[in-house]
Amino acid sequence: MPYKIVVCHNDDDYEQFVRFFMDNRAEFLHSYNVKMAVHHIIMSIKHGKILLFCNDHDEAVGLIVYSIGTPMNHYEDREIVYMSFILARSDYRQSKLFLHGMQRMAEEIEQTGVKEIRFRANAEDQYLRKLYGKLAKVVERKNYDHKDRSSRLLAYYDEEIYSMDYSHFARFVKKFVKK
Repeated sequence: MPYKIVVCHNDDDYEQFVRFFMDNRAEFLHSYNVKMAVHHIIMSIKHGKILLFCNDHDEAVGLIVYSIGTPMNHYEDREIVYMSFILARSDYRQSKLFLHGMQRMAEEIEQTGVKEIRFRANAEDQYLRKLYGKLAKVVERKNYDHKDRSSRLLAYYDEEIYSMDYSHFARFVKKFVKK
């Protein structure tokens, strides 16, 4: 399945990103309602770098959003790259799309002085926990509860934040892209 990686820079790129994000917001690590999706879109455009994967018809089929610095520290910890969102359309999930995207990300951040890569997983997702546990270590656990206006509990979940050295990340990606 051929695809290209676009680094979002202009209104057309951002529009395609927004449409893909909104159309697929239920597929992310946590399902987002419209209000939360818009918030994350704004923060991604304002603070993040967006890699959009497009097929031969210029349709978005995946994305990686990352920032230099973490949102928890107001993006001031510039030695850390934080991967906020990773998603591929289901028909691209068995391809090397993410590996190519992560390779592009590694190339983009190589000269920035970054020392660490962080990403997250739902603590109940055994598949991701096992996969990420092979690559990185858990550095933080977070508990979330989302309530509606009448303070009724709508959702509760635990999340784990994983960390790995940038140099290990770059070697890992390079090794698997070659295969």
